[in-house]
Amino acid sequence: MIVMKFGGTSVGNADAIKQVAFIIQNDIRKKKVIVLSACSGITNKLLYLGKKSAYIDEKERISLIEDIIHFHTDIMYSLDIHRTTLDAEFTFIAKDIAKFCEGISLLGECTSRSLDRLSSFGELLSTLIFSEYVKEIGLDAELVNASSFMKTDSTYTSANIDYDLMILQVQKTIIPKFEHKDIIITQGFIGSDANDIITTLGRGGSDFSAALIGMAIEAKEIVIWTDVSGIASADPKLISNAHTIEKMSFQEARLLSFFGAKVLHPETILPAIKHNIPVIVKNTFSPHEKGTVIVADSKYSASKIISITSKQAVGLVGFTHKTFSITQKMSIIGEFLDTLQCDTYAFGCLENNMYAVISLDRINFLSKAESLKDWEISYKEQSFIAAIGPNNVSNKHPDLLSMFNEIICRHNSMPILLSGISEYALCAVIDQKFLHQTLKSLHSELIDQ
Repeated sequence: MIVMKFGGTSVGNADAIKQVAFIIQNDIRKKKVIVLSACSGITNKLLYLGKKSAYIDEKERISLIEDIIHFHTDIMYSLDIHRTTLDAEFTFIAKDIAKFCEGISLLGECTSRSLDRLSSFGELLSTLIFSEYVKEIGLDAELVNASSFMKTDSTYTSANIDYDLMILQVQKTIIPKFEHKDIIITQGFIGSDANDIITTLGRGGSDFSAALIGMAIEAKEIVIWTDVSGIASADPKLISNAHTIEKMSFQEARLLSFFGAKVLHPETILPAIKHNIPVIVKNTFSPHEKGTVIVADSKYSASKIISITSKQAVGLVGFTHKTFSITQKMSIIGEFLDTLQCDTYAFGCLENNMYAVISLDRINFLSKAESLKDWEISYKEQSFIAAIGPNNVSNKHPDLLSMFNEIICRHNSMPILLSGISEYALCAVIDQKFLHQTLKSLHSELIDQ
């Protein structure tokens, strides 16, 4: 058994849906679970509708609902699907959405529970269309609603999985259907709580759904189909000759995501990785390309740097205190950064003072921090750069660190070279105006060679 997950752009219009069906039809392996996201842009429209419904009139609400429904009926007509069944389903869903929006209007606010119910309609609509289409072209498929097995708590908009119950429900609802069906279609992102009230798994939830289903059915592999051909060795918008990484460890993927890559959020595939199920990232619109395989094996490590990533703008913050010891400074600033709840890319001691490299969205909170009123705080906007690859701490690749540092220093007169952030990353903070040229040199000399 395998799991194939298709994101919003993969089901964003009729042609894309035909392409997804083509991929499934030409995959000779039987016993497939197909996990679909909402059509691209629809979840945002539903969330907008929910929030606006608290204060707009009925006419405007109906207009927004009709826009969402018409988008899907246009796809249905383009696919030439037999209309009787879907027309009735769409009418029912439109009435259901209207009922929820009317409730929001009467209440004067959109609760998290209402947002979950509303946002779930995107996946329900996409899977209805897709399941009807693949059956009409002759595929042996059945639609199973994810709310029947993806069991969660009641933390609306970002529900926590009840793993034991979820696995039990998958084994009850999905696995028996493989006795008479080759393909099971279901929604990503959606779950339900102990009272069968709809919940959602948060952003990236469809990848998470695929990983959870893969874990529960003990899948041989999980394929995440998107609109890019795997994970690249650098941002193709910055490095024209960036190429697809064929294979990488989960830790390498996790670091790439944290330091800037945006193909997927590695935490969402953690259930698969923990059960040694390989996850493959492939391109729906170029399915012949191999994509990237993410493996769980901690012993696997690339033999050289595999990717260069960066953050164009980060805050380099210096913390100076005249009396505290280094240990005291480390403790105080470390606790402060935890309470700040921001992405911290680096944190340490430089010339007897503390520094941190943090995301820009929390910089304004520094001057308001009561716990730091006796500290001198300096701030500079810089770029952060990271080379991801082999286990550098193991000393198996002693030349990589010196090569990385030499390239950084060649292009930057006063860089901050960072060590110890991760055994899989070489990092530096550099002047923003030298970022592009530094990236090009790192990619050319550490990856292309």
